[in-house]
Amino acid sequence: MEGPVRRVDDAVALLPATPTWESSGSETTAAVLPYLLALGGRTAAHRDWPHTVLYTLIARRPGKDGDDKGEVLVAEALLEQLSAPPPSAADRDRWLDLAYAHVDRTVRRIQDNKDRGAYARAARLAAALTETQLIARQDGAYLDGILATYTRHRSFRSEADTVRRGSVLL
Repeated sequence: MEGPVRRVDDAVALLPATPTWESSGSETTAAVLPYLLALGGRTAAHRDWPHTVLYTLIARRPGKDGDDKGEVLVAEALLEQLSAPPPSAADRDRWLDLAYAHVDRTVRRIQDNKDRGAYARAARLAAALTETQLIARQDGAYLDGILATYTRHRSFRSEADTVRRGSVLL
């Protein structure tokens, strides 16, 4: 990782310009995406924030136990942003669009490759994106759309059902 992360855009610069299968499982992507959703959707201000899948993704962020100091720095810098004054609408929209692209590419690649070992991660990301859409007053249909597209993936549906039970919004 190059240079300190002080702003959200510093963390965004750590993401690949185009999401790839290889980058979708990276620790950096896993550290940054939940924050982009939370900051872009202003989810931390929602009354049900502590009871969302997105909150748990941030609470269990990579490197939290000190195994990767670089990821801790990214996560800590972004965590501070959650309590900072709200970003501009243009920044929020840009971050949501970027997070949506990365989440969607990750979830679809996991599904298309039938990577059952990653179904839980895909379900959590899909649920977090759906929660963000609901809080941001968008359609909130992402998870249902993925389930409708991949109807034969019963293991993924099971993971998605488990994740839904852990969210007050879904």
